[in-house]
Amino acid sequence: MSEHSSWAWRPSKSAWFRDLEQRVESWQPDAALNLDASRLKLCLQESCGRNAPWLMHPCLNALTMGGNNRRAQRDLQVAAWTALHVPNLQGTFTAPQALTVWSPTGGYELEPGTHEFSDLAGLLSAEDWPFRLSFDVWCHSLGFTLPGTWADGPRDESEHQELTRQLERALQVLVLASKKFPACLAWATDVTRVLIPMKANTATYFRSGSQREIPGMIYADLFGGTLQMLEALVHESAHAHLFVAEVQGPLVEGADEPRFSSPLRPEPRPLRGILLAYHALAYIAVLYREALDAGFGPNTNCESELITLLEKRADAQRTLEQNIGSLSAFGRHFFEQTRTVVSHDRAN
Repeated sequence: MSEHSSWAWRPSKSAWFRDLEQRVESWQPDAALNLDASRLKLCLQESCGRNAPWLMHPCLNALTMGGNNRRAQRDLQVAAWTALHVPNLQGTFTAPQALTVWSPTGGYELEPGTHEFSDLAGLLSAEDWPFRLSFDVWCHSLGFTLPGTWADGPRDESEHQELTRQLERALQVLVLASKKFPACLAWATDVTRVLIPMKANTATYFRSGSQREIPGMIYADLFGGTLQMLEALVHESAHAHLFVAEVQGPLVEGADEPRFSSPLRPEPRPLRGILLAYHALAYIAVLYREALDAGFGPNTNCESELITLLEKRADAQRTLEQNIGSLSAFGRHFFEQTRTVVSHDRAN
C-alpha cells in the first residue's frame, strides 16, 4: 500500500498492548477450570510484548471488560484462543459444565470433564477461514449474548431462512470488498476481526455499533446493500482505531467540555465526539469515492451520498480547527493525521 494512500495511516497500538499486558497480570481465571494460570498468563504476556495481532479480538473480552457474567465460559475462550495461536501451550483444563469454544470456522461444544489443550487446538481452526473478518451469529466469541442479535430469543423457520440469505449476501460483499477495496478492507480488519449480525426486525434504519471494552468486535445489520454494509464496517472500524489510539492519553484537555453541533448526531456533542465523527467521516467519504471510481454510481445514491458526507466532514473539520486549542497535544496529532487522510482523498 502506498504511504500516500488514505488507508495507510494506522494509529500506534503499543499503548494498547501494554495496557493489555497489565490486565493479563491481574487476571484470575475461574478456579473451576483448573487452568495452569501462570503458564497461560506467561504466554499471553509474551504475545503482548510482541504486539501479536491475534490479541485484538473479542475472544479475550474476559481481560478487557469487567463483570463475572458467564465467567467460566469467557475465561475458557481466552484459554482456547491462546491455545489456537500458541502451539507450544500444553496442559489440561476442566469444563465444569458444557461449554462452547469458538474459532473463525465455527464453534465446538465441550462436554464436562478434563481436556487437553493440544486436543482443543486440533478441534479449532483459525487458518481455514479465508478472510481476516469472521461472522459470529451466536455470539460464541463473546461467551455471552448481545441484545438484539440472532442469539437473543427464539427463532422460527422463516427467520432461519432470512438469516441464511443475509449471511450469503454478507459473504458476497466480503468477497467483493477483497477484490474491489483491498486497502479499505485491510485497514478495517486491522482492528475489526468479528462481525456479529443483528437480528432482522421491522426497523427501517440500519444499525451498527461497537464497544470500546470489546476490541476486535462490531455488530451490524446485514440487510443493507453492499455500500451500506461496507460503510458500517468502515464507520465502526474508524471508531475502533480511535479507541485503541486513545489508550495513549486523552484527546481533549480538561474535563468540563462545551458542546458543539455534531454532523452525525442530532444532539450537541463534546469536542471529542466531533473528532470521533470527523475521523469516521474521513474514511467513509474515501470509501464512497472509491466506490464511484469502481463503477457504483449508476442505479445507486453513491454520488449524492458522497456530497452529503463531504459537507458533514467539512463542518466537523471547521469546528475542530476553530477549537484546536482545546485538544491535547496527542489530540492535535490525531487531528492532523486525520486531516492528512482527507488531503489524500481525491474527493476532497
